[in-house]
Amino acid sequence: MTARCGINFAHAWQNGGARGYDSPTAREALRELAAMGVVDVAITGFGWMSSLTATEVKWQQPPPGGETEAAIRAAAAAIRGKGQRLMLKPHLWVHTGAWQAELKPDPAAGGWPAWFASYEQFIFAQAELAAELKADWFVIGNELGSATATAPERWAALIAGVRTRYTGRITYAANWDEAERVTFWPLLDAIGINFYAPLSTKPSPSEAELRAGATEWLARYEKLAATAKLPILLTEVGYRNRVGTAATPHAWPEHAPDSRTAAGDAEQAAAYAAILDTFGRSPAVTALYWWKAFSDPATGEEGSAGFSPIGKPAARLLAARCPVTSP
Repeated sequence: MTARCGINFAHAWQNGGARGYDSPTAREALRELAAMGVVDVAITGFGWMSSLTATEVKWQQPPPGGETEAAIRAAAAAIRGKGQRLMLKPHLWVHTGAWQAELKPDPAAGGWPAWFASYEQFIFAQAELAAELKADWFVIGNELGSATATAPERWAALIAGVRTRYTGRITYAANWDEAERVTFWPLLDAIGINFYAPLSTKPSPSEAELRAGATEWLARYEKLAATAKLPILLTEVGYRNRVGTAATPHAWPEHAPDSRTAAGDAEQAAAYAAILDTFGRSPAVTALYWWKAFSDPATGEEGSAGFSPIGKPAARLLAARCPVTSP
């Protein structure tokens, strides 16, 4: 392994967030992750949009049970207390359940200029929070494909504004099929990729087939990194414990619900191994942030066949392959 092992650490919102970021349960979950060798942890606050056509990003009043700034500060303190690296990785959430990569701000409400003005307010506030928390990494956007294809000069200005507020390292978390189209990588400190590309089209591929699929994608990203002269962060990479997860890793539990099975456990672990054997060994890749572990490992938010590796063979694999090291 050359890449460090990281995790996206999710706030559990059930029961009013009682076992969320600011809870003893979260601190114990972080302790267990550190024991597994997870030395990089990403935490998330949200900006909220009413629809894909909205131009306003709301962020100061999260919904009941959601991630407050106080809870984010508590999680950051716990992460720091474990000697782990901290990434602040804000996301947008569209209330209709639509994907934020498909934003189409209404021209009648100001269109893209209005959206960028609102988004900048949100992301600059998050950058100031990252500075306060002494985060090692800050993510300026997550899977905003339609926005990154629009007005590159606005992204340059946004990045410059972030730099005046936060002096640490910054990246953008591109969707796996967006990364090669992003124009502003040279202004950042790493190429961030949320990697949910299919590793194989077969329902139950062999380990060799999974490694071959991962190797093809890695070669493309290594070429991109060499051109930009930047390292790669897999800001997200994950697989559910379900049969077919390697073919459709982007299938969210609410869209494709399943129950946990031994075959699903095995395929999830095999997909993890393929990533560790390829991306994990590439000198171009700095860290792998697995998607995801909850502040409450017993949460029912995703059901038994969710993305979390905790309590599954994939977690044992990480513990074996991610030796505890100093961050």
